[in-house]
Amino acid sequence: MLQLLILTDDFTGALDTGVQFVKFGAKTCVTTDPKISFDETEAKVLVIDTETRHIAPEKAFYILREIGQRAAAAGIAQIYKKTDSALRGNIGAELDGLMAGTGIDRLAYIPAFPKLGRYTKDGVLYIDNKPVNESVFGKDLFEPVTESYIPKVIQGQCSRPVRLNKSGEMAVAPSGITVFDARTDEELCAAADALKQTTQPILLAGCAGFAEFWAKTMRLQRADCQTFVYDRKVLILAGSLNPITLRQSRMVKLHNVPAMLLDQKYTVQVMEDMDQAANSILEQMDKHSRLILETVDSDLPLKKEENGAVCRDKSINISGIISANLGRLALSLAEKGFRGTLVVTGGDTLKGVVSEACSFEITLMEEIEPGVILSHLKLDGYELTVVSKSGGMGSEKVFLNVFDYVNQCALRELGCVKV
Repeated sequence: MLQLLILTDDFTGALDTGVQFVKFGAKTCVTTDPKISFDETEAKVLVIDTETRHIAPEKAFYILREIGQRAAAAGIAQIYKKTDSALRGNIGAELDGLMAGTGIDRLAYIPAFPKLGRYTKDGVLYIDNKPVNESVFGKDLFEPVTESYIPKVIQGQCSRPVRLNKSGEMAVAPSGITVFDARTDEELCAAADALKQTTQPILLAGCAGFAEFWAKTMRLQRADCQTFVYDRKVLILAGSLNPITLRQSRMVKLHNVPAMLLDQKYTVQVMEDMDQAANSILEQMDKHSRLILETVDSDLPLKKEENGAVCRDKSINISGIISANLGRLALSLAEKGFRGTLVVTGGDTLKGVVSEACSFEITLMEEIEPGVILSHLKLDGYELTVVSKSGGMGSEKVFLNVFDYVNQCALRELGCVKV
């Protein structure tokens, strides 16, 4: 039987939260099917990507309420609602919907992620010591974060009472939503230990940061380890336009990794045939073991008024078009024999990859660095190693770290590296 149900609003969030429980040996399944049968899965931890970040709050509420109702009927003991670590998405509506569906009127929300420089103080989320609305996330081209005070974010979509626990306070309100401040991992650990002692039914919410510490409190049933073969070739699909990803792309190019720029036509129109682009990439990868494919040139400033293809026509869903085309590109590459490691940036991009396949199966393997997840992906029967991260995740040298990691895995298989 399931020990834990995790609900996320995008695909990379499903992976970076689910992998926290893989670290402790739990068989963890990720699905995009909100109607999956809880009784038929063999997983001990089930992660459902509800894809509710970019939809209307009312619709997000109903989706979470329905899943909550089914989970309560199935007797699932623990539910964790994963939210975005930069406060994007329909946070208030989703928390409200989950509480309505389960009938559980107490929820503890711990949104900090100190390992990524994301902490909460007096109810405000800070990223790199700036309120989130003043950080790079406040300048996002498509989805700028405009509010950093967490209770206000929740109450913008939810009428339930919201209580703020400042640093060191551990009591949970008898009803409504309790927001926990946390500046350090030690405070996250203390919150997890305190919440574990709660005897009354309670829902939990937060990002992958708190999920790691909650996983430590659970007695998870361990699954058998799986091993996979690694190819040294690495292709980066830089689908995210987040400034953090653009800096990471510039860094990898400074280390003489060849770059290709996706033709502008692929950013304004969904293309049925990506074979030409796939052939060009494979031709380059015959010459180079590492390659980055950019959707915009990271060496150029990305401005709303100048970046016509990206921002001029608000009626065009640029993110969705790029995601769909990169998904078809990934499938075409797999069909043509690419068996290297695919690095995918952005939750929409990864969702585009799996959505273009008739069937997919993903096995979470390891966290290379916070928010950067190694998985094994079966895509219409083709097998690929995938490294995924959301656009705002990862260190400046994250792609270089991935190169080193994949190289070490390949050498280990050849017996050149002692484990």
